[in-house]
Amino acid sequence: MNATITVSPKFIKFIDELVEYGNFASRDEAVNDALGKYKKEVEWLREELRPALRSIDRGEHIEFTAEDVIKEGRARLAVERRK
Repeated sequence: MNATITVSPKFIKFIDELVEYGNFASRDEAVNDALGKYKKEVEWLREELRPALRSIDRGEHIEFTAEDVIKEGRARLAVERRK
C-alpha cells in the first residue's frame, strides 16, 4: 500500500542531502529507513516499559512529586558533603 504525505521543507532538504551524498538511492528509501528505525525504537521502548506499566496497574508504585525528588537529592548531597 502506498500513501502520499506532506513533509516540511527542512526535512525535504535533509532527505535530499542524504540521497545526494549517496546514503540512499531515493527519497522513498531514506524515509522508509528512518521510519523502520523509529518503529524498532518504539517497539523496544514499549517492551522495556511493559513490566513497569504492569506494576503500576497492580498498584505497586510510589507516588512522588518533583519536590520530593529535589528534597531527597539535597539530603543525599548533604550526606556526601559530610564525608
